[in-house]
Amino acid sequence: MLAEDYYLPHYTNVNGTIYFYGGSFSNFVGGPFTLEHPHTQELVEYPTVEHWFQASKSKTLEGHEKVRLEPETWTAKGHGQQVPLLDEWDTKLKFAVMAEGLRVKYAHVAFAGELLATGDLTIAEDSPTDFVWGIRDEESGFSGRNLLGLALMLVREELLGTDRDERYEKIMDMAVTDVDRELIAYDKTSSEQN
Repeated sequence: MLAEDYYLPHYTNVNGTIYFYGGSFSNFVGGPFTLEHPHTQELVEYPTVEHWFQASKSKTLEGHEKVRLEPETWTAKGHGQQVPLLDEWDTKLKFAVMAEGLRVKYAHVAFAGELLATGDLTIAEDSPTDFVWGIRDEESGFSGRNLLGLALMLVREELLGTDRDERYEKIMDMAVTDVDRELIAYDKTSSEQN
């Protein structure tokens, strides 16, 4: 796939699963987004959700800012893979950070509409190389963790409202450990008041 084609929609609906790679479900698409800087607690702008996610890994302010301020998303991702990681990043924090970034992205009507249009279908990132965030595995099978797909489905359930509690809990069970739950917890009462 050419780099410029990455931003075009690439969806396939197979037996009730939406497989995507690139397109608007990608963290490389959309933005800028305003989120709270984890080091300074100030509201700052991130060019994409990928910038937010990669920058949020960093144990240092310097590493965070190097990623956040990088104009090119692919380069920002590369910088994020070189920063010193926060303690418990892989075991406890990464899914919560991803969910927070996606909540901000899908608060925008255009993105929310596309996510809601998936209905109750399973969403799976069909990355050929990412076996944690994508559905693929090292043998080109489909036993990857699909954390990005699960995070998208979690945000979709939040957008659909409180009558979806059972589905929300099922997605949480597939995606996270009990320790992560309190970090990811979505405050339904604050969204209902808005």
